[in-house]
Amino acid sequence: MGAILILLAVYAGTIMLLYSVYVANILIGKASRFELSLMDYYLQWVVANGQNSRGKMWLMILCSFFIEFAYLFLALYLIDNSTLIFLSIFLLTFELLHAGSVVLAFRQFFKNERPFKNLFNWRLERTSALFLFTHTLLVLSNIFFFQGFL
Repeated sequence: MGAILILLAVYAGTIMLLYSVYVANILIGKASRFELSLMDYYLQWVVANGQNSRGKMWLMILCSFFIEFAYLFLALYLIDNSTLIFLSIFLLTFELLHAGSVVLAFRQFFKNERPFKNLFNWRLERTSALFLFTHTLLVLSNIFFFQGFL
């Protein structure tokens, strides 16, 4: 169980690190600027990849959701804290709704039914990033302070 708990800690730390730039921009009130740069990079990537961008994007979305859901299931399996279990179930439910929203948006975009400027629901993306970042912070705190890894 110890090795798997270390895996969860590494997993949570990696996710927290990846989301930290976005969360920092949200907290200092510069999320819009950061999101515009993300959209610009994404548009350049779509143009550079042409027709291949559709398949690559679906693969990235699938991998992203797999990583998040695998993390949440691992947390549910390993964490023995009722508050964190409740938060994990809440976040898992929220992320399922988020995944549905993202899949719908990209399907509409690739069918030319949604303009690029409306591709991302930034309020939902910010909420998701803040929830996931906070969850990883709580999981790491639980592992280090309550599971005896510190």
